Amino acid sequence: MKAFLFKTKQVKLILIMAIVPLTILGFLNQKYYNSTQEALIFEQIQTMQAEALNISFSIQMSHKGERSIEDLINENVMPSSLREVTVFDPSSFLKQQEKLEKVGDSGQLDQGILFGTYHYNIEPDYNYVREAYETNKELSIQTEIDGKPILKAYFPLRFNYGYAVIIGLVSDLSKINSYMASSLLKMQLLVGLTTVFILIGLAIISRYYTSNKTMAIQWEQAAFFDNMDQLLTSIKEQRHDFNNQMSTIQSLVATEEYEELRKFTDEMIGEATIINDIIKITSPVLAGLIQAKTKLAIDQKITFYFEISNMQIDILKSTDLVKIISNLIDNAFDAVQVLPEPERIVELTGYLENDRLIFKVFSSGVPIPEGGIDKLFEKGFSTKKDTGDHSGLGLYIVQKIVNRYYGRITVDPKANGNMFTISIPIH
Repeated sequence: MKAFLFKTKQVKLILIMAIVPLTILGFLNQKYYNSTQEALIFEQIQTMQAEALNISFSIQMSHKGERSIEDLINENVMPSSLREVTVFDPSSFLKQQEKLEKVGDSGQLDQGILFGTYHYNIEPDYNYVREAYETNKELSIQTEIDGKPILKAYFPLRFNYGYAVIIGLVSDLSKINSYMASSLLKMQLLVGLTTVFILIGLAIISRYYTSNKTMAIQWEQAAFFDNMDQLLTSIKEQRHDFNNQMSTIQSLVATEEYEELRKFTDEMIGEATIINDIIKITSPVLAGLIQAKTKLAIDQKITFYFEISNMQIDILKSTDLVKIISNLIDNAFDAVQVLPEPERIVELTGYLENDRLIFKVFSSGVPIPEGGIDKLFEKGFSTKKDTGDHSGLGLYIVQKIVNRYYGRITVDPKANGNMFTISIPIH
């Protein structure tokens, strides 16, 4: 069930991570498409403006009687992308429409056409001609005639002697539409390929994440079984040595060596207490770590105390928990090595307080000067004179991990040593 829920969450996360960039890409593509289309239409209108000027020039030349306006238009204008040129006499054209409206006729408007042809006629022509005539402004409209996309533009032209005409131009938008369709296809192909690459990338990341999580679980399980194996081995060793220990006690009682008897029984009780305390720790990884450090403390003649209350430590990754506690204990062990054996004391405590996970590590010795505390967390800094086996990264790594969990690490120098405190919120 957990695996199913985990996979479901993964699928949702992948979909969200894919939808967001694709939505942005789609928005940018649409914006690019619209801006490109507007630019091409604007460029076409500018071309039509230039053609309107040519027609104006042709009309003025025809008044001089040199050549007919039709010949001048065909020669100077029609070889371009234009499909039709219509020169309207606005007075006659508009009056004709008014007459037709009075009699309720919607027939062909053929009066008021001074030059050119009028095959590409549409109903809004009357309104556009009138508006261009009255406002003296250029107008344009995109429409379709017989299934063909066209752009109609209306350019007012006024002569010095007060006469006015409206130049109507029709341009074919097929090439522009074809170009835009090709661009749209390319953009859709780009979005499709991007979708594939994003999904592949997210799948690889998800697989990598799942693999790491699986490895972390396997590592924690291995640590748990190893820890249980070590505990069972210790218990078996105690049972195996029980007869020998009883014989030793009997011998010490018989010879009345009561001081030696006290020391021997204290050691026996201490070993049993340590094992019982380790068994009580709910985290197998932490239990295994403390057992390993306990053995190391015995080898280095260090008195190592630990007290771990029932704690909610599942908020920390097992690897991060090991790095934090291991580095703090190792630093404490190193710090007490310079002391005489009876004075080598290291204490580890862990508990919950005000919804915060607290770990404290105390080491006996000389208090750290106030001015040197900040340097402890600098990368590469070490207080050991012989840095051959010390990289100076321990506390730097601890602080980096603690900050990742929005926690804090503090150092409290005391009269007989130093206390390092880790505080991490559990919510």
